[in-house]
Amino acid sequence: MKTALQVSLYGLVMLASSMLGFAEGSAFPDVFTIPLAFLALFVTERWKLFHLRVRWANVLGLVAFCLAGWELSSGQIEARLLSLAHLLVYLTWIVLFMAKTPRMSWNLCLLSVLHVAIGAVLTSSGLFGLSCVVFLIASIWTLTVFTLSRTRQNYADEDDVLLGTR
Repeated sequence: MKTALQVSLYGLVMLASSMLGFAEGSAFPDVFTIPLAFLALFVTERWKLFHLRVRWANVLGLVAFCLAGWELSSGQIEARLLSLAHLLVYLTWIVLFMAKTPRMSWNLCLLSVLHVAIGAVLTSSGLFGLSCVVFLIASIWTLTVFTLSRTRQNYADEDDVLLGTR
């Protein structure tokens, strides 16, 4: 169940990021989310070799805000929206490499929805609309697996308390 949740969650992030890149008309920086998500899935989730500590995540978050602010100051009207989109991409990268609590999993889902929402503002392509349907199905699947995983964990915790193994 845990593997299904991880693959679903990271797949949702990759889908949302590719949709944002398509809507933006430029692959940078969205295209880097896909290899980073694969790397984070194995290094952080499966093999547990590395995860960002909260202090470093905060420092990287400040760097992300500075980069987005610099991009915002370029003066173009579309740069306002693109700076927000890129900020979300940078924050997604940071969250991908953090230890996943249920709250962090929800944050990844939220960031994915925000990717799609900003992408919807940037384009009026029919292909984007079709990919929104795919995203909706993937989101329902991911949230269903997440709910089942949390319910299973709650019952396991109750069994541990009842059996006195905790």
